[in-house]
Amino acid sequence: MTAKPNDWGTELSTYIVEYNTSVDTFLFIPIGPKTMDGYGSYRRYMNGLVQVVSAADPTSLAKITERTAA
Repeated sequence: MTAKPNDWGTELSTYIVEYNTSVDTFLFIPIGPKTMDGYGSYRRYMNGLVQVVSAADPTSLAKITERTAA
């Protein structure tokens, strides 16, 4: 996580540095897309963080912006 000041307050950023993927299989044949293990829990944590920040400061501009690495 990094925190840096900007014109409207403080910007927090998190980065997933290392992760594992998995894919569903049928008779050892991969089916469906790969998924990032634990990503659902990470998203729930981030959404909870936004709720806590917004409750503590209703004027905050707390939001989640997801993007892939360049």
